[in-house]
Amino acid sequence: MFSRANYPPIEERKGKLTEIPHEILLVSKDGSEEKLVHTFSVLRFLAQNAAAFWSPFHAAQSDDGRFLFVNHTAEYGISVLDLETGKIVRNFGRKYPRIKHYSDPREAQFFKKYNFERPYEADIAGLYVFNNRLWIRTSTADKEKGTLFDVFNFDGTYLDAFILKKNLIAVLNGRLMVLETDADGYLSFVIYAVGE
Repeated sequence: MFSRANYPPIEERKGKLTEIPHEILLVSKDGSEEKLVHTFSVLRFLAQNAAAFWSPFHAAQSDDGRFLFVNHTAEYGISVLDLETGKIVRNFGRKYPRIKHYSDPREAQFFKKYNFERPYEADIAGLYVFNNRLWIRTSTADKEKGTLFDVFNFDGTYLDAFILKKNLIAVLNGRLMVLETDADGYLSFVIYAVGE
């Protein structure tokens, strides 16, 4: 599986929010064949010499390889793509309080120059599959306490939530892969085994 974003040529970037087609393709192992499965739209601010984030593109595949869980908007929502049929089989989410976006000085200067504003963070910051559950990393985070994760089953039923005080990179084969910083500021990639 491969995902590809198709940006317009520079001369067509008009200094506004622009829909970017984000294609999901199935590619043969030798790369000789590819099949377009589905196209999602992702919003980006595009000017001729500048670009800014608006909506993310997060995806996680079910362990059996059949379904792709996708978040492609700034709001809290999941689309479930059946990779065999290319159809969206369900959409789900929950009511979520938007988190205000605070700009650093460089970003604020960019916003002023291009008359563009990003008032809120994207609601979802990552998707992970663990034990036939979808973990949703939200934008609700605190440096001391950690980050809020929601847990859904694959039918879209909300099950639980938890706080994780780790910088989660990936979930694979019952392992959490995280990035940690020690007291001296050195980064380490650490793998944790997680029970049922």
